[in-house]
Amino acid sequence: LLTDDDKRVQAAAAVALGQLKEPKSIKHLVAALNEGDETADAAAKALGQFDPAQVMPLVRLAAHDEDVGVQRGAIKALREVKSPEVVGVFVEMLPKIRLVDTESGGVPEHELPWGLMTADYLTEEMARTLVAFDLESRNNVLSQAAQDANWRVRAGLMKALAKPLFRIKASENQEASA
Repeated sequence: LLTDDDKRVQAAAAVALGQLKEPKSIKHLVAALNEGDETADAAAKALGQFDPAQVMPLVRLAAHDEDVGVQRGAIKALREVKSPEVVGVFVEMLPKIRLVDTESGGVPEHELPWGLMTADYLTEEMARTLVAFDLESRNNVLSQAAQDANWRVRAGLMKALAKPLFRIKASENQEASA
């Protein structure tokens, strides 16, 4: 049912598998993280019902998949799985945040407008996940990423942190002009 053409059926199947907590279904739920939003959200929540020791190895693999849709689903799963490992996987994913728009025509990253640099959906999922973490996990991410030797980790963190601020600022500007 996770491969049904109807996304509502897929999502319902993911919810049911989470309730059953059958370890054999974990790999199928991880595969469903690449489906549409409704199915991926349900699969991520279902993965949160399982023992983190069984889930995290597959979520880690998904986080390092070449497919951005699979990566995005892995980020959603990180919100739901309660394990100390999620912080490490989250930090490992920060360099995957796209720092330049592929349509920029070769303009160096430091010369691009900040709004263009924050336009991709992977950044949004990272920001949502960071906000969803408990305070201790969030502080661990900030500490690890800020001290990482890889500049892309630090840049990805800054981009993820900035994402919600742009939404707040945009909505304030719209209200002020109304």
